[in-house]
Amino acid sequence: ASYNLTSITDTGAGDWTLTIATDFSTANWVCLPAFEGSNQLHVSCVSKAAGTVRVVTQTNGAVLTDPDGDMSVAGFGDQ
Repeated sequence: ASYNLTSITDTGAGDWTLTIATDFSTANWVCLPAFEGSNQLHVSCVSKAAGTVRVVTQTNGAVLTDPDGDMSVAGFGDQ
């Protein structure tokens, strides 16, 4: 499900930009990314704006890699 998202753009291996339908009031909101899978990756929100966030998954060697399972992102802040 994609609650409060208008689009998810896959910009390459392990790299996505999420566009938020109802923007947060500022870029000072909390982004909590996670994924379920067997490959060991770091998942991070690397840049945020009021209406977008870029999420990446990477190996310990900082190589961008797609997870082998589902990914989730939650955002907390005021709108």
